[in-house]
Amino acid sequence: MKIQRTPKIKYTTIFGELEIKSPYLWNKQLKKGMRPVTEFLGLTHGKHSIALTKALADFGAEESFGQASLRFQEHYGFKIEVSKVGREVKKVARLSELFVEQRLEKSKAEGNINPTKKTGRLLLELDGCHLRTGLKISGDKTGLTKIRKIKKRSARSEGTSE
Repeated sequence: MKIQRTPKIKYTTIFGELEIKSPYLWNKQLKKGMRPVTEFLGLTHGKHSIALTKALADFGAEESFGQASLRFQEHYGFKIEVSKVGREVKKVARLSELFVEQRLEKSKAEGNINPTKKTGRLLLELDGCHLRTGLKISGDKTGLTKIRKIKKRSARSEGTSE
């Protein structure tokens, strides 16, 4: 195989952006080409590492995308655009939701979950999430809000949070 051309690709890691030579090899007899950097290492132009995706998703899930971009710059020393943080967080969220749905369907198919049986207590492990523990009930029927003139609502707590 002979090197036909050698473009440079940009690949981003948590240590910064790398420029890597990615030769295109051509076999004249077989009339077949290959890109070893892409095929064997999985590096393509404009992509980024799994560690970078994890860092962006962690920061973006905890704060606004703008604040996550600033926090990323503080931690790793280079800037990632706000829109890229948003895209990565949303992509990870979609993949996470798909994973949970697939696991739920698999558990139902295996008979591990009975959808008709009520569960008394459900244990969750979440970090940085807010769960509503109360119910909204109508307030005094005569009480209306000042601006929109609709019924006032009040919160009533149910049970205790542990």
